[in-house]
Amino acid sequence: MHRAFPLAVLLAALLTLGFLPVERLPEKARFWAWRSLPAGLGAPAAQQAFVRMPDGVRLATDVYLPDAPGPRPTVLVRLPYGKDRFGDVFYWIDVFVARGYAVVAQDMRGRYGSEGEFALYRHEQADAMATLDWIAAQPWSNGRVGTVGCSALGETQILLAAGRHPAHRAMIPLGAGGAAGALDGRASYFGGYEGGILNLASSFGWFSAAGGKTGDRMDAPYVDYAAALPGLPLLSMVARVRPDPTDWEDFVSRFADAAWWKMAGFIDGSESFATPGLMVDTWYDPSIGGSFALTAKMRETAPEQHLLIAPGTHCNHSGAAGSGAVGDIPVGPEAMLPFESLFADFMGHYLQDLPAPELPPYLYYVLVEDRWREAESWPPEGAERREFLLGSAGDARSAAGDGRLLE
Repeated sequence: MHRAFPLAVLLAALLTLGFLPVERLPEKARFWAWRSLPAGLGAPAAQQAFVRMPDGVRLATDVYLPDAPGPRPTVLVRLPYGKDRFGDVFYWIDVFVARGYAVVAQDMRGRYGSEGEFALYRHEQADAMATLDWIAAQPWSNGRVGTVGCSALGETQILLAAGRHPAHRAMIPLGAGGAAGALDGRASYFGGYEGGILNLASSFGWFSAAGGKTGDRMDAPYVDYAAALPGLPLLSMVARVRPDPTDWEDFVSRFADAAWWKMAGFIDGSESFATPGLMVDTWYDPSIGGSFALTAKMRETAPEQHLLIAPGTHCNHSGAAGSGAVGDIPVGPEAMLPFESLFADFMGHYLQDLPAPELPPYLYYVLVEDRWREAESWPPEGAERREFLLGSAGDARSAAGDGRLLE
């Protein structure tokens, strides 16, 4: 039994009855509450719209406005997971609407309420740029837009930034290293590859659960992963658990097809950036190497870039401080930064001309030492490169095998 469930039910009841406003919770509990409770609970009412793309496809869009009158800055969240059911959306609404921002949440093409067909990131830059055109033309908009979100919600921000839209004034991509694609020779597309090696468990898990290409095929089928993962051939692995079309076959068969990945929008190093960014990642995110590569690339033409590395796992920058550990490594309370205020201050500077937060180019948490350190460049000055090799006596097939780390 999931032990957090009774607490979630209690919080849901208190929030619903008005006894415990979300804004009264400590920051780490606020983030957990929006992720764990029924989506939208306690959120303001949305204005619903269908935003028409240049090819005629309409994207389902919700607009959350503050009570304050007049044109205001906008925070945009675009996602493939359902704008009115994915808890992260309502965390961002909670952070920004109360601070006077409009928040716009949009289902990506072919996902949930939006028309068209989803194709792995192929349309995301153009659709996002058309959405920024629409936002900038609204009477409630001051023409300045920031973007936020983690994982796919973060990767597509970077694809948008490569388009250099004049309204895209700031971005906060979290856990977004999978956008790096072929950049710096990484071949880490979608976070599903690392150095050219397919991460089968996570990639199969995503495409089997979330790979549907049209809004009527969003339900995730039941999958017995222990039985499914060993099955061959690899090319038909997803089709065996969900019969509707997905991008899985292309994803696993086109690894060496640079033109296909470029068409899908992944960053290859030919791009130029202008949007200031606060990238956030964690030491145990599989695509953290991509976050370092992307930050270095963007700083070439958009020097107002910052990379914050927390302890934790994918899309869980505050979790290690909350639990007191990441894996077997203890993490002290020093790891908990005022992330919410930091995000708000960063957007406030670029969207409202407020004072800039004091941020170094690189801010990273040192595990074991339990302290934050700053750096002007990466690797930090004085860092020493060390290489480690994997070795075994021939039976390194699992955690119970004889694989070991060699220096």
